[in-house]
Amino acid sequence: WHNSERLAAVKAPPTPSIFVLGKAEDPNRNKNHIDIVEKAIMDNNISLQNTYKNRNGEVVLVCESEVSRDLLQNIVSNVDSNIPTKTPKG
Repeated sequence: WHNSERLAAVKAPPTPSIFVLGKAEDPNRNKNHIDIVEKAIMDNNISLQNTYKNRNGEVVLVCESEVSRDLLQNIVSNVDSNIPTKTPKG
């Protein structure tokens, strides 16, 4: 840890990036938003590390990288710009 040259040469794994699908008031609309996101993931072979619902009921997708998160964000916003999404930057 004291050799800064060797420490700089150590390659760290890419940090996962978070994509949050906001919860819609209408359950049917919420299901529709989830279907759109799932289709985008499947059609574009976007890799995920994990998915879960947070305390607010939002669906959280842990993408493999910022590139895959940004790709998903672009696809979803092009399909329906009214889908509430967040992509917190680390």
